[in-house]
Amino acid sequence: MQEINYDTEFINLSLEKGVVIVTFKKGPITLEVAETIVKERLKFSKGKLYPTLGVDDGIGLTGIDREAREYLATGKALEGISASAFYTSSSFNKFLTTFFLKISNRNKAFPTKIFNDKEEAIKWLQNFVPKE
Repeated sequence: MQEINYDTEFINLSLEKGVVIVTFKKGPITLEVAETIVKERLKFSKGKLYPTLGVDDGIGLTGIDREAREYLATGKALEGISASAFYTSSSFNKFLTTFFLKISNRNKAFPTKIFNDKEEAIKWLQNFVPKE
């Protein structure tokens, strides 16, 4: 059941079962684009804490430059996230995402996991939906 949907040039944001789903639509994602994505996600979540699912819609990490990856792993980019999962159907992109998380997710601000099944990812993230 999809509750809310918000579409931008680079991402689609939706709120499903208490989870913010960020579907990347195209790349490359530069630092400027990453900053815009974070701004849009924070606006979308209206200051609330949500588990977040990043969905690779075919662009993979090769579509995200180094500065953008570093920005997305720190500071403001982590605000409003209680847990994070990534979904990709590509074995290659899963490998790249695992590598990215190992080098970029040093602070372990919240639980993070990679899935090749979107519904499993959402089910896992529902464990981190804040109780109201």
